[in-house]
Amino acid sequence: MTAIAGFVNLGARSEASRRETDELLAAMLAHLVGSEPRGLRVVTGPHGGFARGTARCGREPDAPRVANAVPTSDGVVVVADARIDDDEACDAAWRAGVDPRAESPDERAIRSAYERHGDDCAQHLRGDYAFALFDPRAQKLLLSRALLGTRTLYYLEETRGLRFASEAQALFADGAREPEPNLEAIAQFLVNDYSDNGPTLWRDVVSVHPGTTVVLTLQGLRTMRHAALEPVEPLLGLGDEAYAERVAEALGRAIRRRILRSKGVGVTLSGGLDSSSVACVAEQERRRLGLTHEPVVALHSRYGNLACDETPSSLAVVRRWGLRSVEHDTLADPSWSAPSRALQAGAPPYYPSAFAFDALFDAAGACQLDTVLTGEGGDLCLARTPFDFVEPLKSGNARSVVRQAFQPLFSMEGLRRGYDLTLRQAIPWRLRASVRRFKRAGHDAILTDRWHEALEQRRLERELAWESAPRGDLRTATLLRWVHGAGQQFCTARLGYFARRRGLTLEHPFLDEPLVRLLLSLPSEQRNAPLRRKPKPVLRRAMRDLLPAKVYRRQNSAEYSSFVRTCLDDLHRDALSAVMRPERLIDLGVLRPEVRLESPDASPLPLFYRKLAAIAMELWLRQLRP
Repeated sequence: MTAIAGFVNLGARSEASRRETDELLAAMLAHLVGSEPRGLRVVTGPHGGFARGTARCGREPDAPRVANAVPTSDGVVVVADARIDDDEACDAAWRAGVDPRAESPDERAIRSAYERHGDDCAQHLRGDYAFALFDPRAQKLLLSRALLGTRTLYYLEETRGLRFASEAQALFADGAREPEPNLEAIAQFLVNDYSDNGPTLWRDVVSVHPGTTVVLTLQGLRTMRHAALEPVEPLLGLGDEAYAERVAEALGRAIRRRILRSKGVGVTLSGGLDSSSVACVAEQERRRLGLTHEPVVALHSRYGNLACDETPSSLAVVRRWGLRSVEHDTLADPSWSAPSRALQAGAPPYYPSAFAFDALFDAAGACQLDTVLTGEGGDLCLARTPFDFVEPLKSGNARSVVRQAFQPLFSMEGLRRGYDLTLRQAIPWRLRASVRRFKRAGHDAILTDRWHEALEQRRLERELAWESAPRGDLRTATLLRWVHGAGQQFCTARLGYFARRRGLTLEHPFLDEPLVRLLLSLPSEQRNAPLRRKPKPVLRRAMRDLLPAKVYRRQNSAEYSSFVRTCLDDLHRDALSAVMRPERLIDLGVLRPEVRLESPDASPLPLFYRKLAAIAMELWLRQLRP
């Protein structure tokens, strides 16, 4: 991932000296991509400075460094972590070769959009991006992210200006200000309600929300929305094969756009349907495009005899397409998932599976890859939302709804799922909220009364905003809420942290906006069939000729909590013993004093993840303030 960083001061604000700006940019980039990045571009001027760079990967030879590159003739400066799609001039420039020290083709496309459309430029961009644009004539800074938000951008406003960077911790890299925890965000994290959009774990640090542009002028900050998925017109009346053909074409285009510029492609291959589909299509598109680099590299983690091990399925994909294979045995080499790595400066909150991914990214750099694809987002985009059941109910087919929503009917899982998908939507949110006030949820019981009440109030405010917001397509709005919600955004940001330090571009084809729009337009029974877990019928049909039979015929899905439990209860039990009493969280008044985290492996799954979140946050606080 490309890293961007900068500092801006406008008008009457006190201007930092040129030397201070250079030192700040150097410190921020060093935190993001190391002290000797490649593709370094730095532009400084009377109103601040802007920098862009990429970490060196593998055995890459030294590249020339440059500072104070000349900005464009009109003074507009753009630094971007971006992939602008459907721009022939941009793609042609990348194929012809790019001077990494100059304005990139993607940055040039963003500047051209700004020259034509002004502050609304992001509305006219297609692709995935996080960029900063400064116009000295208008005394204006734009910070913008694409709708699905797989590239991150944070900012910190202070008395002498505004800082921005691809990672929040980089904003404090020069040591001029000590980072402080945001207690409300920490409480949200502990109950799986933290999304890394808006206010962050760091006090006063804000993440640019996906699909919005933050505009800084002499009058102050304002935020405007530039993108939305809705409404999506239903695509009805086609046969199963026609739907599958459209999905195959859309996934192929999504992957083609992501590998066209690469010099080496890898795929994090778990062996599940989503990642296997990405691996098969990526190799098919590589051959079709005639790309000269070697076959796609399958990056796979072994989990021994745990329930999450999918090695036979991964190997079947490798054999079917003749892929190169790189494996990491997570149990034989547990150092990558060790909690001590969460204590390194700038590391994200501890999660064993995500930390183990870094071993694959390290191997990808050693293989001279520059792009890694994942299957992230497939579960969300091919899931059913509660509103998929509205039309059958309107048509009087209640029996079908009950059969699909409550199966297996006589089980707690069936009752919970049925409630979430149907009955919950029929209960007015005010009534749901008033009931919650009298019953403290089990996973919230770890919080002190102050933060429990504060989070309940926030939830009520979000429910009110959700209920009152204008939207034409409830199904689309629900899915976008899931994509931007707790879990997904923080997961992609955490993986991006590791990929950025390996000089890799991390791409998630299932989070491609045109593909998401297509999937949302399909009838719900095409995306997800009842009575089975993650069946994804339309994707299975679309990939039938590409997937090996072992993957195509699989009906089950791996349960990765088994690896997390093993890390906490076995592999790293001794190392974690010091945080089993979360003293930092208790001292800050977030956790109740009687909370203990011993033996989280024996807890029911929801409470297990709350305890894991508490362990992660305790480690993160000790990293923040050693």
